[in-house]
Amino acid sequence: MGAHASSLRSAPTGRVRPPARSPWRRRRASFSRLQQDGELRRDLDPQRVGQLVTAMMDGLQLQWLLDPDAVDMVGLFEDFLHLLEIPPRGGAGAASTEG
Repeated sequence: MGAHASSLRSAPTGRVRPPARSPWRRRRASFSRLQQDGELRRDLDPQRVGQLVTAMMDGLQLQWLLDPDAVDMVGLFEDFLHLLEIPPRGGAGAASTEG
């Protein structure tokens, strides 16, 4: 948060843009496509899901930095996708079935 706040304070006068605006828009569009393809529940707002995914990954990365041996980032993220009912694509655990 400090780097973000610093970049906003040092921005020239006029319109202020958050530093990661473009990647955020691409991520939001990705969740909209998932919803159109039937891979994201219709009752979820793609923009809010994008914000949740970003917050989840930020939190997992912070936990991993503090204690890498105690954090299974892939497994925890797959658990999060499971809660949203989004099937995993490739990678570790993709072949696992519900049980």
